[in-house]
Amino acid sequence: MTALLSGGRLFATALACLALGSLAQAASLDSAEQHVRIGVLGLFHSRQLTIRPHEGRPVELCCGDQTLRIEGGQSVDLILQNDSIECRSRSIAVQTSQAEIRNSDADFALEVPGEIERHYRGALVIVPAADELLATVAMRRETAVASIVAAESPSTSSPEALKAQAVVTRSYLAAGPRHRNFDFCDTTHCQYLGTLPARGEAAAQAASATREMVLAHEGKIIRALYSARCGGQTRTLEDIGLKGRHYPYYRARCLLCVRAPDPWTRRLRKQQAFNLIRQPGNEEARLHLVRQLGWQALPSNNYRISLSATGAIFQGTGSGHGVGLCQHGAAAMATEGHSLLSILRHYFPNTTLRSVPRQ
Repeated sequence: MTALLSGGRLFATALACLALGSLAQAASLDSAEQHVRIGVLGLFHSRQLTIRPHEGRPVELCCGDQTLRIEGGQSVDLILQNDSIECRSRSIAVQTSQAEIRNSDADFALEVPGEIERHYRGALVIVPAADELLATVAMRRETAVASIVAAESPSTSSPEALKAQAVVTRSYLAAGPRHRNFDFCDTTHCQYLGTLPARGEAAAQAASATREMVLAHEGKIIRALYSARCGGQTRTLEDIGLKGRHYPYYRARCLLCVRAPDPWTRRLRKQQAFNLIRQPGNEEARLHLVRQLGWQALPSNNYRISLSATGAIFQGTGSGHGVGLCQHGAAAMATEGHSLLSILRHYFPNTTLRSVPRQ
């Protein structure tokens, strides 16, 4: 049954909600363009989510054997009930094991009540987990690129820097998935994915201008990395204690970060700093710490350590792991007139720019 939400009342029409393979089918609707499956809003571990149309465009939400048509000004709450989901509007409540938006180009807003709301374009599947709802959006890869560039880039970045970010972002996605139940998450573990930018916004224009462009090394797409500020020189994977991958990465001097290194000082107790003292500059040790104390507890892995009677003093520069593209440095290069290609050559030596293969 299809339930039409209109004027606060619900009307049913005879349209079956077929039990298809959800995101797999949604992602294959347009075989000419690759889709990616992104787990969204998982950081909030929410037991309730709210779906509403974006800018009044109706969306159809499949709940069990019913399809709820949600029109402008309306919403549907999805509430975890033991091992099922209750789809609840003003006029209906439906229990289901899975809620879906199957249109691969649906425009909708997804909200964690009282926390955050984001706009997505793609197909949606929501399933119950142990104590939360898990949401996955299957979207066109180019849609994901625009959304990530908008979320990850400094607002002051010029067009060439945004184009470089778009190529790096797309390369990361095209290199292959990082999770089991979906391809990528929307956090900095993979890449931060925010609200889809409008077509005329700079991030969307950068994605469009570089459509399908990726970085490759020895014929293979690289999972291109980036960070906010390198502190003066980017690092190799070995520098930060990570195993070498297909692309070795290289140290690149970043003149803007040399002139403005963004210095910082942090003090940690010896117990907190134990692994960092044993493995200076190790990214895994830094991530273990900041996931407990917050990202600003140790902004980068470019630091010197001095011990005190009560703990350790870290004096460093930069922000992030410092491997690959330096966003701050790329923005400065673009302002000075460097092109997209010049920026990519500087931070990713021995790579080529190519089109991602269609699948």
